[in-house]
Amino acid sequence: MTILQKIKSAKSNLLLIAIWLIFSILFSYHKTVFNPPLSVHQGAQADRASIAYNFFKTNSNFFEPRVMETGTKDGITPSEFPIVSYISALFYKIFGFNDFWYRFVVWCFMSFGFWCAVQIIKIFENSKILSLIIASCWYFGTVLCYYTNNFLPDIASLSLMLYGIYRYQVIQTQNSTLNKVLFTIAITLSCLIKITSLIFVISLLLCQTYFYIKNKKKTTIFTESIIVFIIVFSWYYYCINLEKQVGGSYFLMKIEPSQNLAEFVKNFDIFFSNWFLKIYNIAQWILIGLGLAVLFFTNIKKEIKLFTFISIIGCLAFYALMSNQFRFHDYYIITFMPIMLFLIISAYKFLEKLNKTIAIFIIFSIGFWGMIDAKNGVRLRYSKGNYWYQTFFEPQNFIGTNDWLKKNGIDENKKIFVAFDENPNVMLYMFKRRGYRVFDHNQLYVEEKIKITGNLITSNSSRFFKQYPAMIDKLELASQYKDWKLFKIKNGN
Repeated sequence: MTILQKIKSAKSNLLLIAIWLIFSILFSYHKTVFNPPLSVHQGAQADRASIAYNFFKTNSNFFEPRVMETGTKDGITPSEFPIVSYISALFYKIFGFNDFWYRFVVWCFMSFGFWCAVQIIKIFENSKILSLIIASCWYFGTVLCYYTNNFLPDIASLSLMLYGIYRYQVIQTQNSTLNKVLFTIAITLSCLIKITSLIFVISLLLCQTYFYIKNKKKTTIFTESIIVFIIVFSWYYYCINLEKQVGGSYFLMKIEPSQNLAEFVKNFDIFFSNWFLKIYNIAQWILIGLGLAVLFFTNIKKEIKLFTFISIIGCLAFYALMSNQFRFHDYYIITFMPIMLFLIISAYKFLEKLNKTIAIFIIFSIGFWGMIDAKNGVRLRYSKGNYWYQTFFEPQNFIGTNDWLKKNGIDENKKIFVAFDENPNVMLYMFKRRGYRVFDHNQLYVEEKIKITGNLITSNSSRFFKQYPAMIDKLELASQYKDWKLFKIKNGN
């Protein structure tokens, strides 16, 4: 690369950074980045935040991720590869604990992923501005924008896979050891974080196998892909054994398909009703549908067409296997997003063939509409008083509870028992204490956990004693702070 080319590349990247920062301000990431887990999927967020907090506070052993609820052996749990939580914990160790660092790490991953999307598009379109417009049209969806600075690791998996796909394209013209190493590292981490991403590795291998059989074209990533499979399945084999050792898992470690067609249809109806128009608006879906319809008629390399088509089949197959989970988990779709990118590229290439000016206008208009729709969707998820603000516990209600508990002899190393939380880790994470929680557990469970902790913390004592009347004579009120009440075991109990 000449000095002039390096200067042009630097200017292009600076422009991309500036625009990305504008997007971030537009979506108020500079404000939400300071929030603890809240809103949609607060429970899933708290689960991952708990792992980072425990790497920081309890034990930094990477191979023993643990959550706040200690229902398994000391809270140790098999999980997706906890690299995002571990990086966040490193920031906690350097700068002190603050939820900001976790969200910031995820935001950095999405920043990198957006850059990767632009680089992929530039392979098909030489125009930097046009590549940015198409990438923006792909990015602006409520789900992707909401999770851009969230606690869930799906964004990191997506971004690393996009980089792997981009590096794969580079390998086709620059088959160097460095490019292969970067490709291998990126897709390995992506698949470790979310095994769903293996769909794209399988698609690449099938594409290369097809073209080898047809044209005797030598495969360029066979060895690298085998390495990925070995590492990924080694991790999940380790997780299966860890689950047996610690007595369970707080994360889904197996496939739970629909039992019959009627259940599958019901699951799809719930997914479609709840999430479909939160992934993209109707105009974006029409554009994606057009991209699928014309995929094999556009001016795109045959290998890319085949890769996209096989990946779509893979994603549909994964959805069929996991339809029970897709009902209530919008973020499951994030690892499918490379497909949306290629279908939007396909749609643009088709429209460009008809009229380039009109094609640019359509993509820009749909992208702008997507931006407005996504901004409103994200705003609703952070605004109280509407359906999309699905927060179980308000973080501000826990301000001051740390000092309150310490004054009552419960420091960070002492376990607590909290009521009521249908999620394993939200209340415990907010209190920054490990221990146990109750929601609809039986009397025996409650008695067992209170004997271990010697305490109960709740903001709804009337419900607790109504649900567990046998505990009335065993507990006494020790202290109250705001709506929180601390009960301790009576002497002799």
